[in-house]
Formats: sequence, C-alpha cells, structure tokens
Amino acid sequence: MVPRRFTFNVYQVGTAVALVSITSFFVALILVYLFTFRQMEAESHIHVPGMLWASTLVLAISSAALERARFALRRGMVSGYKSGLTVTMAIGVVFLVLQMFSLKELMDEGVYMKTNPHGSVFYVFTSIHGAHLIGGLAWLWYLIRRLHRVRPDVEQDLRHQRYATGAASLYWHFIGVLWLILFVLLLAWS
Repeated sequence: MVPRRFTFNVYQVGTAVALVSITSFFVALILVYLFTFRQMEAESHIHVPGMLWASTLVLAISSAALERARFALRRGMVSGYKSGLTVTMAIGVVFLVLQMFSLKELMDEGVYMKTNPHGSVFYVFTSIHGAHLIGGLAWLWYLIRRLHRVRPDVEQDLRHQRYATGAASLYWHFIGVLWLILFVLLLAWS
C-alpha cells in the first residue's frame, strides 16, 4: 500500500499566502493599538454597540451556510450548492449592514475616530475587516458565476469547483475567526 501524497492546489497556495498577509497586517495593527492604549486616559472609553453581538452571530450562521453549500457540492447537488452560496452571501451582507449600524450608533453618541482613541479602534477594525469580508463576498460571487461553466456530470469540473470552494471557505472561516478575535479585543479595550 503506497501512502497518499498530500498535494496543494493553486487555490490553497494563494489562499495561504493571502491569510498570512492578512494575519500579519492585523497583528501589526493590534500591536500598534496595544502600545497606544497604554498612554490613553480612561475617560475615552466607550460602550460596545449591541449590534456587534448580533453581527457576530450572523457571521457564524454564514459559515454554517457555506459548509452546507460545500456539502451539497461534494454530493454533486449543484443547485443546492448554488443556493447555499447565495444564502452565505446574503448573510454576509446582513453582517456588513449590522456593522454599519454599529458604527452609526457610535457616531450618534458623538464617538468619532479623530476625537476618541477607543472609537478609532472600532472604526479601523470594523472597516478593515469589512473590506476583507467584501473580498470574501466577491469570491463567493465568482464561484456562483463560474457555475455556468461547470458540467455536473464531469468529475474534473466538479473537482475544480470543490478546490476553489474549499479555498474560499477557508478564507471565509478565517475572516469569521478574525472577527471573533477583534470583537474580543474591542470588548476588552472599550
């Protein structure tokens, strides 16, 4: 019995490079804020908008929807796969809308990026994370558009779609875990 060789596909390699880059960026950003917060006054603390709790739950649900789509694709159920991706995208948009409401709530309370250091953390983290989530939404849209070329009866077409979807789901779940880390830091620093 010959041991199976583990090989990487181009989607996995590209995603790994992107995730290392994103991780490095956010670690650097977190370190900057850690050093900055040592010098801040306690009066600049703010309350955490309640919508952030809801948006966190919504993002977790989107990950479950994406896994449901992957399950359908593994079974060759292309229509279930497409609907799962569509649901994931819709939930991702809901996450972004909830994030915008959270930021509006801060603005309504007079918390602005220039005037409140703790507020700047919220604005920077949620905005940059949102931009990365939009990248994930674009990737999911690409996967849906690509389905027009996938022939469900051709294993090679399905395999390439599974590779691309696997890499996209790794990215999506990474963005979800990244949000959890950022959210915990926002709670601790607020």
